[in-house]
Amino acid sequence: YILILPEGSVYEDKRTDNLRVLKARELPIRYDDSDIREIKTCTTISFRSLSQASELLLDVLVETALESRDLSLVAELTQDFIELFTPARSLSPEEVLGLFGELFVIWSSADTDTMARSWHQRERDQYDFALENDRLEVKTTRGPDRRHRFSSNQIPPREGLQLAVVSIVTDEVSAGISVKELFDVVVEDLGAGTTSRNVTKHFTRIFQRGEDLCSNTFFDLKQAQNTLKLYDGFSVPFLELTPGVVSAKWEADFTNAKELGSTLNVLAELVSDKST
Repeated sequence: YILILPEGSVYEDKRTDNLRVLKARELPIRYDDSDIREIKTCTTISFRSLSQASELLLDVLVETALESRDLSLVAELTQDFIELFTPARSLSPEEVLGLFGELFVIWSSADTDTMARSWHQRERDQYDFALENDRLEVKTTRGPDRRHRFSSNQIPPREGLQLAVVSIVTDEVSAGISVKELFDVVVEDLGAGTTSRNVTKHFTRIFQRGEDLCSNTFFDLKQAQNTLKLYDGFSVPFLELTPGVVSAKWEADFTNAKELGSTLNVLAELVSDKST
């Protein structure tokens, strides 16, 4: 396959077993309404096959290249597309569970667009959602106990931040909803636009590491709805670091954590009555 993009869509040539990128290549171009061929300098990406994740992002890239005059946006999406051809660490079952929880919160939100825009775009970000001084961390467990893992760069939150923790309990079931299916529902709710494009970019980076797990692991959506609770981040048990200890991770029991109401702020306005 060959993908032809405007010149300047990539910054350097690249070649791997399944990918060849040329930032400037002269091609004879003929338009549908003419028999005249013009020599145009283009960026080309040649590849032998596509993963599901690459195919998802390819649709967004092509649509953007056709409709947007912003070459920097096309270049950004092109770079994300190329990176999907680089082998990455496999996704673990726990990471799939966590991704389900984050997508579930976006879908459950009273303001899906705002929640989606607040979703972190880098896996190394401290919290799952951020908007101004508000932070939302999503923790999903198979239960039955409501226990979740944290790190010392998350809890306690630094001064000036408002932190809420969403706790979700769900199980794997044979007739539930997969992460890929939940992603499809979220994108459909969002419609076309910048928010949907950014959600797709972030999802595909994770999806490519475990397409089978994301497509064939099914979770109990109704159980997730029934167990969703919102907690004050300042009430989550944490470790006091002794001098010389710079970071730590632990599992916190939420038995005595302070539960919040169904609405905390725009970022955490969650509803649990959406139809399944």
